[in-house]
Amino acid sequence: MKKPPEALLKLIDLGAIRGIIIEYRQTGNDTAETFCEILGSGTNKVGGLWRTYKPFLDVKVEWATVARVHATYIKDAAEWEKFESENAKELAEYNRLKQKFEA
Repeated sequence: MKKPPEALLKLIDLGAIRGIIIEYRQTGNDTAETFCEILGSGTNKVGGLWRTYKPFLDVKVEWATVARVHATYIKDAAEWEKFESENAKELAEYNRLKQKFEA
């Protein structure tokens, strides 16, 4: 099973998305990027390139939120967490061996 992108896991950890701040910045002489800061419930927030987070979000202003993570991605993340908890011992051994042979 493939681990979901880290950006998706960060968005899910935010909980309710209360705000999105988007800023277009020049990154070179003739290039620019769109950066964002996504505000969750409480003081939780994530930031980075907008294109990193945009595919996972359904932006829609509602009563208490301005966006939500697509349901299919939430399901994928839940399946990963279940897989990870069921196979924690094997994954730890895999990571240990991976580090050993990469060094």
